[in-house]
Amino acid sequence: MEVKVELRGYLSRYAPPAAVNGRFSLEVLPGSTVKNVLEKVHLSEKYVGLVLINGQKARILDRLHQDDTVTIFPVVAGG
Repeated sequence: MEVKVELRGYLSRYAPPAAVNGRFSLEVLPGSTVKNVLEKVHLSEKYVGLVLINGQKARILDRLHQDDTVTIFPVVAGG
C-alpha cells in the first residue's frame, strides 16, 4: 500500500532524492506502522519529536492505511 510522508525541518535530509521539500510517497506493507516508515527511511526514533497521521497526533506504533499522510517533525530544543 502507498502512504505519503512529509519529513519536516532537518529531517528532510532522510527523504529519498526524488522527494520535494521532504515530501514523497512510500510503498509499505499492509498493517505497517509509523515505526516501519522510520525504519524504511533509516530515521532513528530519537530524532522524532511529533508525528501526525492525516493531521492528527499519532504514536510511533499506530498502524497506517492506504493513502494516509504521515508528517514527522524533529525534536526541538531551545533555551
